[in-house]
Amino acid sequence: MKHSGYVTSVAFSPVNRRIVLSGASSTVHIWDIESGSLVCDPLEGHLDTVSVVAFSPGGEYIASGSHDGTISVWSSEIISQVLWDDGWIVGPEARLLLWIPMMYRDRLWFPRNTMVFPRGYVELDMSEMAHGGSWQECYNG
Repeated sequence: MKHSGYVTSVAFSPVNRRIVLSGASSTVHIWDIESGSLVCDPLEGHLDTVSVVAFSPGGEYIASGSHDGTISVWSSEIISQVLWDDGWIVGPEARLLLWIPMMYRDRLWFPRNTMVFPRGYVELDMSEMAHGGSWQECYNG
C-alpha cells in the first residue's frame, strides 16, 4: 500500500480485512489489506486536512474528523458514485448521472455520508432517481 503525502490516522476494520486512513489531503481512503489496493475512490467532502478516522464497533460506519470543523459519518458499503471536477456525478462505467451547479459542489452530501456535523450541507437523495435503462419511468404522462 502506498499513500501519497503523510498519514494522519489509520484504523482497522473490526469485521473484514480493510483499513481506513487519512492524510494531508481532505480525503479518506479505504484499503484492502490482502491485495494492498484501494477498495473504492477516496471519500470526499471535507474542505481541509482529515486528522482522524475510525470504524464503528460493528464496522458498518467510518467516522472522519477534519480541520474544517466537521465530522462525517460514512457508510462503509461501497457506493460507486463520483463527483467529477466539472460538476458531473457519474455512476458505474463513468456514465453521467447528474450535473451539480458550482455553488452546491463543496457542500454536497453523498448517499454514503450518513451524517455530517455541523449541519448546513446539501443532501442529494438519489434513492428514487430513474436513470440508466429505466429513465423513462420518471414521466407519468
